[in-house]
Amino acid sequence: MWVELKNILGISGLPTTVQGVTKKAKAENWERRRKAGAKGNVFEYAFTSLPQEVQAEYLLKNSKPSKQSAVEKQAEKQMTESAWNVLASATNEQERRAEHRFAAVIKLKKLLDLRYKLMEAIDLVVESFNGQEGETVSRGSLKRWWYKVKNHPQSNWLPLLLDRIERDSTNRYAEIDDTAWKYFLKLYLRKSQPQFNACYYHLSLAAEENGWAIPSLSGLKRKVKREISAAELALARGGEHTLREIIKPQKRTVAHLDALEIVNGDGYQHNVFVDWYEDGSRPIRPKTWFWQDVRTRRILAWCVDDSENGDQIRQATLRLIKQYGIPKTILMDNTRAASDLQTSTQTKRGKRNKEILVEGLLERLGIKVIRTLVFKGRGNGRAKPIERAFRRDALPSYIDLDPRLEGYFTGFDVVNRPEDYQYKKGVNKALFLQVVEEGVRLWNSKKGRQTELGEGIYSADELWIRDYAKIDAIKPSEEQLRQLMMLGESTKVDKHGCFKLKAGYRINGQQNRYYSPALQGGEYSQVVVRFDPDNLHGTVHVYDLNGVYLCDAQCEEAVAFDSMEGARQQRRFDTQESKLAKKLLDTQEKASAAEYEQYRKKFIDTPDADLAKPRQIKPLPAFDGSAALKVVDDEHYQPKPTKKTDLNKGLDIYAQLLREQEN
Repeated sequence: MWVELKNILGISGLPTTVQGVTKKAKAENWERRRKAGAKGNVFEYAFTSLPQEVQAEYLLKNSKPSKQSAVEKQAEKQMTESAWNVLASATNEQERRAEHRFAAVIKLKKLLDLRYKLMEAIDLVVESFNGQEGETVSRGSLKRWWYKVKNHPQSNWLPLLLDRIERDSTNRYAEIDDTAWKYFLKLYLRKSQPQFNACYYHLSLAAEENGWAIPSLSGLKRKVKREISAAELALARGGEHTLREIIKPQKRTVAHLDALEIVNGDGYQHNVFVDWYEDGSRPIRPKTWFWQDVRTRRILAWCVDDSENGDQIRQATLRLIKQYGIPKTILMDNTRAASDLQTSTQTKRGKRNKEILVEGLLERLGIKVIRTLVFKGRGNGRAKPIERAFRRDALPSYIDLDPRLEGYFTGFDVVNRPEDYQYKKGVNKALFLQVVEEGVRLWNSKKGRQTELGEGIYSADELWIRDYAKIDAIKPSEEQLRQLMMLGESTKVDKHGCFKLKAGYRINGQQNRYYSPALQGGEYSQVVVRFDPDNLHGTVHVYDLNGVYLCDAQCEEAVAFDSMEGARQQRRFDTQESKLAKKLLDTQEKASAAEYEQYRKKFIDTPDADLAKPRQIKPLPAFDGSAALKVVDDEHYQPKPTKKTDLNKGLDIYAQLLREQEN
């Protein structure tokens, strides 16, 4: 590049006249040439021979921004991304030095914007940094930084000012034999999850035996981290469940739902020993079934029992429906208790009568049931919001950790048990049920819920009061509740009008026996019985297979085999039944003997032979032979030879021996 002297007049302290600049050029021996096509002695000077500060100021004043093409814009965008990626991988020390340089370049830019000359501005910036504590800035470094970034957007200056020390990375990693690497992966990538140090020790022993080259322990750790992803490690050492835990879960919203539209439920086993039974049995850890609204996260109903069972779920559902109404959808696990006769349409267990269907509770109420996914034999806890309520800082902190239950707490796991752990004595049952009720209320009323609708401000109670008032709740009548909330079971009826119920389970191998006189005679061999599991010794209701109500039946208790009182009761029962049957029979109006004789059919006294005659009578045709015994002719008679058995043969031999002795 060649420039004329008139174009550099006054730059960086140069004379303001052509004669003055010419004199300076001769003194400093600037390279020049005659300008082609010009008349007279007109010279051009080589740009590289000019003083450096003159070159810088000339470029700064004469650089004009040009309109970028689409390709240039894309290239600039890629360069920006690349530059900031470099910054992201820089160390803290490299970032600190880059920020120091960036601060110096920014000061230089501000001075240049105020029409300072380049070298004068550089001197001012260097002087300001030299007067401060910390790193100094040299004139040459600042000038180099400025020319490095001045043609780029200011947003890219910081990553451009990073240390760009190129290092040879070919020898940065220690070598390891391929066979040794495969041997180590065989040791380390196992479901038993062995320790890294133990696997490295086995590797070192094998390396000594086979002459393998292996890196240090820390170097091998870096290699594993560099070449094996977290997903691969989770799958190899933990299995598919562990891999599923690190996969990004799906985020769902409940803003479009109404209150009570979807209710989810699950059972929680308390970490407290309770004297549940009154017969002096060992204390147990009760289990509570909770129903929770998905939108507001408020717990609506619950039921405590000794185990998770269908009766418990039915009772919690009854409380939910009585107080708030019928939900549209229920979300629950696919467990046995949650899918038994009482919650879904099931066939009666056993080999016979599988075609008899007993309509379950939820279907009769018109509730849609959604079962959570079962993955590799395990449930999906993330699918139900109620699972978050079972964390240690949620419901358990209000129930299991209540001060009134101190001394009966079992700990959250078998490792972290309290010092006063014991299992032979439990807290009073009534007190425990009171603590459960108060704990649920405390949890519902807690403000600042970190949920989508709670926003860290509201409590579950406040959200429920606000949203429940906006819906039209559907509540069944008392008569509907009596019928719908009863469980159903199909069974056989004997000729005596008695039947037995399993009631979903057996206790000590026994079954309840029920009787109704309306079922006597065996007219109905199969019936469907609906009953209240909380009152199995009371009245049950009997329906036919078409759902038509037949009668009710009473539970009967077994009588001791040698009970005289039981025998007397049975005789009285027989007598009463006989008298009742006779009374009922006597109430039936029968026709008298005279009426019977009057209305019965009369027959004409005529012999049967005269009533009908055949068209023709034929004699019996003759035939050879007769039923009489024939006379046998002795002269021509020959007996039919019989087949000799082993016994006959033996008798013949014995007779022959006797004849020989006689002779």
